[in-house]
Amino acid sequence: MFSLSRCLRVIGYNLEVNNMYNIRISGIDTPNKQPNISGFSIGAKDARGGRVDYVICDDIITPTDKSFKEREKVFEVYQKLVNLNNGIPNMTVIGQPVHSKDLYAYLRVLESVPKMELPYGTIPELDVKLEILRASGITDESIKNNYLLEIDVNNEKTPFANVQEQEEHNYTECMGFVDPSMKGKDYTAMVIGRLVFNKFITTGFVWKKSWDECMDDIINIRQKYNVSYLFFETNGLGDYPIKILRDKGLNVHGWNTYTKKNGRIINAATHRDNIVLAHSSILIENNTEFIKQIKTFDWTNEYDDAPDCLANLLIALRMINDVIKTDRVKLF
Repeated sequence: MFSLSRCLRVIGYNLEVNNMYNIRISGIDTPNKQPNISGFSIGAKDARGGRVDYVICDDIITPTDKSFKEREKVFEVYQKLVNLNNGIPNMTVIGQPVHSKDLYAYLRVLESVPKMELPYGTIPELDVKLEILRASGITDESIKNNYLLEIDVNNEKTPFANVQEQEEHNYTECMGFVDPSMKGKDYTAMVIGRLVFNKFITTGFVWKKSWDECMDDIINIRQKYNVSYLFFETNGLGDYPIKILRDKGLNVHGWNTYTKKNGRIINAATHRDNIVLAHSSILIENNTEFIKQIKTFDWTNEYDDAPDCLANLLIALRMINDVIKTDRVKLF
């Protein structure tokens, strides 16, 4: 701020500082003597009001908080800033990406937005510093993120980021697990799978609706993929869903969970090298969303029904240990 004041005095203006967030340059008229320059944090409520001439966003999202909620909040602030200028985004966004689905990733694919990405070698002074960082153990991927507005989802440090995918698998027989949603507040999830040599091939689906609205799809999955045995999580529901599904011809059995969700999921993630996510030719959108929830899962995601359902199936099949030992029915 001291440097800004000196520069303004050279050209005949004085700097009036009301506080750390509002600055007025004397001699430049503004309505009602409002500040010429205003600054605020992402968490402030100042991103609204009258028209502005220009907006500068600096490090609008940082590695210290790149959660789903924080990324959503940053995008909402960006939209408000765009609306300040009648929908014309007259702004510069500065920074480096921290997540494959942050604001930088959104802006990067917009053809109408000019980008200035600086490939390695563009800034020699910075390159020297990064060579020192590399020598101290900083990865090339981290260095790349200093230059490009993009992060590859396959290189993110999320539990299931590098899980393999394959085309549709034709199961001769398999077992499944259903994690129901009540009233559609979260996702109803269903996953089926079978161990093939040392790989667990699995196909999954999620629906943003209550479990009872998914019964026709569950029956279709059972018929197409030869699901011989189905677990259904009965926490809070009792045996009512079991009776309905049995009446429709499914070999379904109730299952209660007693352990913490995050513990189950991270336990399953330790076996990610042996898990293969198979695509499906039916219910493609539901299958795609299932795979997305698995591969982008982190502890701050709004929805974690897919990885939790997968973890429960692995526990039910005795492929991983439950955190709390309970009296389960031994299957094999």
